[in-house]
Amino acid sequence: MNALDKQVGGNHYKGFQMQPIELITNLNLSFLQGCVIKRICRYDRQGGKGNEDLNKILHEIELIVESKDFKIHVDYEVALRNLCMFMVVNSLTPFQRKLLYDFINIFTDEDSASLSYSDDFKELKKRLEQEIAAYD
Repeated sequence: MNALDKQVGGNHYKGFQMQPIELITNLNLSFLQGCVIKRICRYDRQGGKGNEDLNKILHEIELIVESKDFKIHVDYEVALRNLCMFMVVNSLTPFQRKLLYDFINIFTDEDSASLSYSDDFKELKKRLEQEIAAYD
């Protein structure tokens, strides 16, 4: 039995053709980046935690900004190819697809050494806050 065939504590990842952990490892994401990915994917699924997950995404993005945990250590084309494959094989909402794309795009930006991220992160936070308000 493959470890991906079982899940302890729910089934919110079992419905994915490609599980979030596969995207996270393919992109060599940090712990916090991986947490954001898995919460984006599960927040609206049965077994997900809805608004709690959305608020945790906001918090984890703030932690990423404060710790300067910015860079994804894979080529942009590789990241985009993996992300597109992930989005094609899984049924994600338009909001989830947009959020995943923007999140990955921020980290694979060529200008990642600069903190020009602030505007991108502000826009991402704004979208999350709108979704949180609409989710209530």
